[in-house]
Amino acid sequence: MIKKLLLCFFFSLFLLFSHETRAQYPDATADNYTRFISFSTNQGLSNAFITDILQDKFGFIWVATINGLNKIDGEDVVQYFHHQDDPKSLSDNVITSLAEDSRGDLWIGTKNGLCRYDRSNNQFIRYTSSEGSKYHLSDNHIRALYADKSGILWIETLNGGLNCISLLSGNVRYYPHSSPAFEGDYFYHFIFGDSKGRIWIGTRNFSPQILHKETGELQVVPGSNGNDGCCLFEDDNHVIWNSGNYGIFRYNEKSHEFNPSAEFKIPFRVQAVINDHDGNLWFGGAGDRILRFDQKNRRWTAFMHTESNPNSPASTEINKIYKDRQGNIWFATANGVSVIPKELNIFRHYRNIPGINSLHSNKITALTQDRKGIVWIGTEDNGLDTFNLSDEKFGNLKYHILTRDIDRKTFEKEKEVLKHYARRNFIQIGSSESIDRVFSSWENFRNANLSFSANSEDNVSSLYADKQGAIWIGYWGNIGFNRFTYKAGFNRNSLFTLGLVPAFTNELWCSNFYSDFLEDRKNNFWMATWEGIGLNLYNRATSEFEGKHYYGRGKSLDGRIYSLTRQNDSLLWLSPGQTLIACLNTHTNRLQAYVSDDLPADRLDERKYLPYSGLQTAGIPAYEGVASYVTDKEGCAWVILYARAILKYSVKAGRFETFPLGNIPDDQFIAAAYSPDENGIYLGTIRGNMYIFECISHRLKRIGAVPGAKSGSGNKIEGICLFGDCIWMGLGQGFATYERKTGRMSYFRRLPGIHNPTLTKVRCFAPAGNDLYFNSGNRILVYNRMNKKFREVILKMDPGKEMGQVSSMFYYNGALWIGTLNGLFRLDLLSGKHVVFRHDDTKPGSLPDNEILDLEVAGQDVYVATMKGLCKVDTRSGKLTLLNQIPSDRLSSRLLTRLFEDRAGFLWIGTTEMGVNRLNFRTNTIDHFFEVGYDNKSLLGNNVESIFQDSRGNLWIGTDKGLNRFNAAEKDFIRYASFGKLHPGPVKAIEEDRAGNLWISTTNGMILITALKQEAIRLTYLNGLQANSFSNASAVLDDGRLAFGGQNGLTVFDPSLVDFRGGFPQLIIKNVKIGDSLWYADFSGRNELHLKHFQNNISMLLSSSELFSPSLIQYRYHLKGFEEAWNYTGSTDRLLKYNNLKPGNYLLEINATNVYGIWNPNYVTISVVIQNPWWVAWWFRVLSFLIIIASIYAIIRIREASLKEARNKLEKTVAQRTGELAETNQRLRESEQLLAESLSAKNKFFSIVAHDLKNPVMALRNISDRLVTEFQKLTVTQQSELLDSMNRQIHLTSSFLDNLLLWALSQKNAIPFHPQACDLHQLIQEVTSLLSENARLKEIKFSADGIGYCQVSADRNMLITILNNLLSNAIKFSYPGGKIYISTVNEEGWCTVSIRDEGTGIPAGRLESLFSISSRYRVAGTAQESGTGTGLLLCREFVEKHGGKIWVESREGQGSIFSFTIPEYQNDKNN
Repeated sequence: MIKKLLLCFFFSLFLLFSHETRAQYPDATADNYTRFISFSTNQGLSNAFITDILQDKFGFIWVATINGLNKIDGEDVVQYFHHQDDPKSLSDNVITSLAEDSRGDLWIGTKNGLCRYDRSNNQFIRYTSSEGSKYHLSDNHIRALYADKSGILWIETLNGGLNCISLLSGNVRYYPHSSPAFEGDYFYHFIFGDSKGRIWIGTRNFSPQILHKETGELQVVPGSNGNDGCCLFEDDNHVIWNSGNYGIFRYNEKSHEFNPSAEFKIPFRVQAVINDHDGNLWFGGAGDRILRFDQKNRRWTAFMHTESNPNSPASTEINKIYKDRQGNIWFATANGVSVIPKELNIFRHYRNIPGINSLHSNKITALTQDRKGIVWIGTEDNGLDTFNLSDEKFGNLKYHILTRDIDRKTFEKEKEVLKHYARRNFIQIGSSESIDRVFSSWENFRNANLSFSANSEDNVSSLYADKQGAIWIGYWGNIGFNRFTYKAGFNRNSLFTLGLVPAFTNELWCSNFYSDFLEDRKNNFWMATWEGIGLNLYNRATSEFEGKHYYGRGKSLDGRIYSLTRQNDSLLWLSPGQTLIACLNTHTNRLQAYVSDDLPADRLDERKYLPYSGLQTAGIPAYEGVASYVTDKEGCAWVILYARAILKYSVKAGRFETFPLGNIPDDQFIAAAYSPDENGIYLGTIRGNMYIFECISHRLKRIGAVPGAKSGSGNKIEGICLFGDCIWMGLGQGFATYERKTGRMSYFRRLPGIHNPTLTKVRCFAPAGNDLYFNSGNRILVYNRMNKKFREVILKMDPGKEMGQVSSMFYYNGALWIGTLNGLFRLDLLSGKHVVFRHDDTKPGSLPDNEILDLEVAGQDVYVATMKGLCKVDTRSGKLTLLNQIPSDRLSSRLLTRLFEDRAGFLWIGTTEMGVNRLNFRTNTIDHFFEVGYDNKSLLGNNVESIFQDSRGNLWIGTDKGLNRFNAAEKDFIRYASFGKLHPGPVKAIEEDRAGNLWISTTNGMILITALKQEAIRLTYLNGLQANSFSNASAVLDDGRLAFGGQNGLTVFDPSLVDFRGGFPQLIIKNVKIGDSLWYADFSGRNELHLKHFQNNISMLLSSSELFSPSLIQYRYHLKGFEEAWNYTGSTDRLLKYNNLKPGNYLLEINATNVYGIWNPNYVTISVVIQNPWWVAWWFRVLSFLIIIASIYAIIRIREASLKEARNKLEKTVAQRTGELAETNQRLRESEQLLAESLSAKNKFFSIVAHDLKNPVMALRNISDRLVTEFQKLTVTQQSELLDSMNRQIHLTSSFLDNLLLWALSQKNAIPFHPQACDLHQLIQEVTSLLSENARLKEIKFSADGIGYCQVSADRNMLITILNNLLSNAIKFSYPGGKIYISTVNEEGWCTVSIRDEGTGIPAGRLESLFSISSRYRVAGTAQESGTGTGLLLCREFVEKHGGKIWVESREGQGSIFSFTIPEYQNDKNN
């Protein structure tokens, strides 16, 4: 028991002692918004446990881990490891420390030796404790490294004490000391050099020691509590501090000891401390946070790892803190590297972080700052946030009254607004209760049967802090606005009090979308609404609207014009809205719109709005819409309302008369036409019913319904026209006619006799004499009442420019005017030509819009109603005049966006659809500025997002298409759709900093326009912004900081800290290749390349030391001596490459931008020398010159000898050629003679042919003449003889022409020649068989005993022709009863064929010319057979075609022998 009590006593003492001695966390503000960027194994590091960090002189970040070394640049992470079989790799994978000496060499301490990085070859040189090592170490286990400025490398080892290497001399000194207790692989050892040149060493279980270089002794520096040393640092006042367990200790130079500091009691073991560029101290160690101490303001800030915040540090277990040259703070943690990028953290990014006091929504819509310095933040989906800049604390305010759970005080305060909510059905009340009763008391409200709409009370659209200290909150949920004061809290109000008549209140349905507030210099308070009545003046004292407002467009001629009707020469009735009655004076262009004066009793005070709305009250009922206008024969205008009444307006009386109509259930009037002879108005309805209103009796009479028309849209009466005795009604499908005399109504869906007879929507009619023109969809048809026929009018249109659906049409002065949904057409009915009027943004004076709604003629002008206003066309000149100018007392639109008062007192009002308006309070007039397509000095973009005036008086307007600067002198704009290569897109907000720079937020980042040089610099989320897309939320805070909101939170920054002309990253050149060989993995520290002549292909990869936004860095380069122009690359294409460079000296200049796109004024230059090849050296040139001289001399001598020899040869050749030329000339003369003879022979032949053709033709003519004239006188025998003679002459002529044709074809080589193997014996048998009948008639026999076997190579057809001609001649000249002998002989590859007869023979003098073309031998046969004289010519041609020859042997009276040769078929030889 006693032991237990003693144990409890000592344990209590331990707890008490621990409580007294253990430090507490200092009073620190938690910082959740400083942006940490972390690198770990997912980002390419070799291991997550980081032991050391270093930035080398070339910009690379080196990260040491317990498993490898990492090199980081702006693009890549390169890992280095120990490899057992590679002596040029790291000596061990456990990296303990890093250092860079004064020469830029990187030293790596490992668990198994020291390494130096060979940058050029991308390898490592090892130094160990072995005897062969250049620097012999006392121990291989390196604990810490330090390189001082004198060129000394200090090395702390585990068991070998302190080593000192002189890098200049190579000498190594050793300073042994006792080793601390070994606790494993901890990395708390340090070597520190202070400003006095002293070297300090220490570790967790080893008190700091100072090295006395003179004696080589190490002196222990104790702490007051015997603390251990984890790290040392020196502050800006050169005070040495040591960190240890639970505190920071200050070195006392006098007592030579560390004393505790009351201000720096930290409840964890501090293992790393650093002093940043701003004078802050950073502490990290084995705690749950990182601490920063602001030495100037003596304030602590804590940074903790939060899982829900990806921008928090990766871990708070810190092994080392490192400060790089750019001011970034690096943390070596047990879970990777975390770094605070200084440049990125200029832009403070506030966002929603789950589980932490932060923004309640990231969708920021509005910003303002109140007089207490609190920033008010409107969100899209979570109401209002308040933000205290001093402690970065957020609050959230919601004011919900659309609920039964409101308290009594709120109910009484908001009772009237709740009533209006009920009238708008935002609050639905049970059928058994009334609004007045429910809202008479809080109890009735609480107990009533209520349901509430889903309209959001948290969608804030605008914020404004007025001079009285009130905050005005506009909402986008159609619920109104709030006013907040710190004294009274929230108060809800709205424009729901506006009732008026439907013609007015329908335009106000969305009046509670609040887009902006403004307090002008006269303390008037204005509200801009989106839709509704536009700009409103609000009385803050009475909390009521003054009634003064500036309505937008709805009562002017620049919007949709529904219908037109002319009353007289000066009045044109129209509907500038579906619910408005208006009259335009065409002489003055003054528009007057009318509304009912039948106002409810509780809304009579709302008349105050009418003068500002362009409306005049009249004695007419409240109505829902205008169906049509007509004018009667007395000049009165009649207004047909949809269903309730017909109004009559008399110019003389100057007032309206109302004639109520009877009950027309479920129907509406939509079309009307006046009948002068009946003095009545024909009316058509949407259900196909026809009525007539009698203008005298004021009675409405139903005529009937359209028969046969399809119910629904098919029987809807679209238009009515009086033509003759008939009323024509255009329907949704087809048309109908009503015969007034008989009362018969007929329906037409198809028209016979026209192409595509089926009709579609018929809406428009245009009488023109006896013709009635009407439409069917986009077709124009015409009916002639004289012939009662229909036809179609065809307008030839270019493809894509056809007419659209026809909406209106009339005939005037010989022309048909046609309004369509795709422009206006004028058709000249006489010529058939047409003119098209269309809208064209690039041309002034074109149609306001292509969609035509109605047409009317007044005087010589055609008035055209379009979707975007009214215009008129002069029918004589065709000139178009726009009438859609917005009146000077109207805004260009009801869709307001922004309010701004400039220094001149003008109020600027932006809209979403029609540009910007400028209100002059002095003259109460409005100027309108909007985009005009053909005018590049008009406003760029019609959706105005922001309006701002800078300190120099420039007025800037941001739109959906870019930025505009107003030119007040000319009342036009200078456009900035882009800034060089920057295309910002829609401009959302504009603010100016204290230096006069403009900061412009867009949907594509932020644009900074500098005050001095007017440069444009783009910033994106990569620079630290909340996102690239911003909203309209912006504010200049009291301390000069700027705030911009977007879809990802809030960005707040001090613009004076943005150094857009500094912060240039170091340029890194790596992977230098010559040809395909890698020369330098890292080119850092080099500035020249010496290459041989064949090493003329160079490439290198560009990078930079920008680690956090490398994609923002741009590069450019050029090679002087090769080119002057710069080559630009982006962040993805960073390869520099030159091929086939000529020998010479070049200077390569390389440049990079900072993250703001500004080019570094300093270039990296590399001298590139490509040596000349050896053949251009001086000795080679001299030697080459001598060789050339000798060669020239030798060539001359050789040339002389060769010339002499050539001259002799030439003389011989000339003599020989002279002889040859003489022979050639002789042959030419002979050829000319032969040609002349040949031509003479052909001429003679043709004359013979002509003669031969003439004879049979003459004979045939004589016979035919005799037969014609004497046929009846001739006997039968004489007739037979004449016909037989005619037959012979015809056969003779035919045979002659056949032979002549074959001969002519042979002369042109037009007869196909296909030699093949032919059996000659067989062919002779075929021919003799064919001629057997001829031979039989003369009793002649063939003898073929002399024919042997012979296979020849011949064209079968040609050979048959040869045999046929020769045998026919033999029969012809043989005597009756004679014999013809056929024989063949084979000899030397040729076959000789002979045909012998015993006939008349041929005289010897005729044998030589027998086969000649110049002569002809023609003799009658023995039986007086006639011949053509051309057969032997064909035989010669065909024989010679085969390469053979033909001849004849004959004696007159004894017969003839014709012979020819044909080549044998060489089958065996070919094979």
